[in-house]
Amino acid sequence: MKALRTRWAACTERERLALRFGALGIFLAACYALIVDPGGTARSRLDHEVPVLTGELVRMRQAAGEVATLRAKSVAVPVDAAALRSAVVESARRHGVAVRAEDTDLEPAGTLRVRCAPTSAAGILDWLHDLHTRRGVQVVEADLRSSDGALSGVIRFASVQ
Repeated sequence: MKALRTRWAACTERERLALRFGALGIFLAACYALIVDPGGTARSRLDHEVPVLTGELVRMRQAAGEVATLRAKSVAVPVDAAALRSAVVESARRHGVAVRAEDTDLEPAGTLRVRCAPTSAAGILDWLHDLHTRRGVQVVEADLRSSDGALSGVIRFASVQ
């Protein structure tokens, strides 16, 4: 630091003025590079993206309007409880999952609650996949416990057809 002060003192006033202007130029260039240029780049990017996003928003609002219209026109089809029970129990039997349907007045209409005996996780997952893809039945709630590599517990189903 002492060498720098000695060198500064040895400079003429004209050299000091030139160094000050050079430092000021470097400072202004750094400010431009760090503050002004990123803002301009972001603005030009936004100038391109905002119209695209606005168009997407319009399309999403149109789709939401169509969904609302279709929902208003749809008619709720009552779910046949016996058909739901039959589909769940028959599919479980085919996949080797032992289940017992539980009749309770506490379950919402159109749902079925079953208790599963201990079965492999793969067996239960195959069974649930079959119910969903082939029968249009979905799991509403599941309370499964793992014991010795097998799952058992209660599953509540609803028909989505």
